[in-house]
Amino acid sequence: MKVIMVYFGIGYTGYKNGWERFDIIARGLRERDCEVHVLGLKYSWKNFMQRLVGCYEATNDATNIVPPRWAAMINTLLDKFYLSGIFEAFMLIIYIFKVKSNVIILADEPIGFDFFSLIFLKLLFRKVKVYIDMNDLIVRLGAYPNDPSRTLRGRIGILLNETVIPKLANGIIVLTKFAYRYFKDRVKKIFILPEYVNVENYKPSNIDSIFVEHYYKLNKEKIKIIWVGNLFARHLPGLLLLFKALIKFKDRYQLIIVGDGPYLDFCKKFAMRLGLDAIFTGRIAPLSKELISLLTVSDVGFVTGPNRLFMHFITTSKLSQYMAAGLAILAPKLYGIKELINNELLYENDESDLMKKLELLLNTNLDILKENSKRIAEEKLSAKALSQVIDKFIYFLLN
Repeated sequence: MKVIMVYFGIGYTGYKNGWERFDIIARGLRERDCEVHVLGLKYSWKNFMQRLVGCYEATNDATNIVPPRWAAMINTLLDKFYLSGIFEAFMLIIYIFKVKSNVIILADEPIGFDFFSLIFLKLLFRKVKVYIDMNDLIVRLGAYPNDPSRTLRGRIGILLNETVIPKLANGIIVLTKFAYRYFKDRVKKIFILPEYVNVENYKPSNIDSIFVEHYYKLNKEKIKIIWVGNLFARHLPGLLLLFKALIKFKDRYQLIIVGDGPYLDFCKKFAMRLGLDAIFTGRIAPLSKELISLLTVSDVGFVTGPNRLFMHFITTSKLSQYMAAGLAILAPKLYGIKELINNELLYENDESDLMKKLELLLNTNLDILKENSKRIAEEKLSAKALSQVIDKFIYFLLN
């Protein structure tokens, strides 16, 4: 079986190593003797010819589709109605002629790229199986905190993302049972592949606890809560909720915020005003020894997420990383998350309830919670867990 897997990074970065689920699935298929070609989408031009006609940029791990610069400019206009990507879709078709793949797994964005790719493929390669890896309800996620269904652009985006594209595809791949139920009546077939994580990355050999403890002045006497992510609007309510809930317990907890984004300075000032023991590290490279070390010396992984449809749909890669690192989990009561963990530490998006969970943590054996996280990560989220379903997944792709 020849498979093309399309990778999309925010900002059209091209393929970048670090999204563990994507890499684990690709590796799992290769281990079953499948020929896997990874394609990224990239906006970066090195010379005049690339700006004029585009190119296929070959790297050690993937091939990046780089459209002409003028096409990228037109995409800016087309994206007003989620229809950017027609030129990249045409370049995908040319690549398919070259490698003669019989299975294609498209990322769930850009939406226009998926739509035009499916149209071209239906016309030219009727025997090729095409699947959409639905990691997000991206229109709803991208519009937060607004309701996209209230605008014409948003309604078009939701129609394409959640109905037209899944129906045109041969099937979809989702992260959770909730997502399965959401789509089961509008698609031909569905396969669940959760947010896999490479648990081997979190073994003691990859940890430098002494360095991070000294560099970040971690307090061994306090319970350390860590949050990792981009400080975007959808995470802000949850972080502010945590900041306010910690006021009563600021002598018992130390907070570690890893990441940057538009709300970084605001969060720093807010935490300082509340007198919290909070460390802001800025961005740390995914899967770096520094980040893995910070995770493993922490005690509790904090998950944010508004009570919106798109958050019930997923579990988040950070939750998988927290569990692989052996952290107790403090997370909102969202359906996708409850499929992995369902204990007394799942909180409502309410300050008083979160305070109760923080108080409960003080009287809980954290070692038991940490071991439970490791066990779940090993059983349900590891490459070993994928190996138990990979043959069924290949059958799903071919039939």
